[in-house]
Amino acid sequence: MPSKVYSFRVDESDLNEVLSKFNGKDRSVFIKSALKFYVDFCLSENKKDPFKEINEKLNRIEAVILGLNLEVPFKRAELQAQTLDESKDTTEQFLLESLQDILSL
Repeated sequence: MPSKVYSFRVDESDLNEVLSKFNGKDRSVFIKSALKFYVDFCLSENKKDPFKEINEKLNRIEAVILGLNLEVPFKRAELQAQTLDESKDTTEQFLLESLQDILSL
């Protein structure tokens, strides 16, 4: 069954601004997705509020993030940086001593 083609004119500047960022095929996909979203969430019988659902999920994610102790990875990274600095100093000292030994031969 062939697809139907719909076309329309856009007189609103804000819509023109958004749609002008897309090329022809991408613009069609964007319009189709926006229309599907509108039909699914705004015209359906139960009229779910997608933004309420998204907001609730974001609030749950935020609560989980705030409940985590994020200081531990930072302390671990600081310890690794100190260890690297110490090993660098030790390596430099070893190379310096080795060079002195070679020069004293």
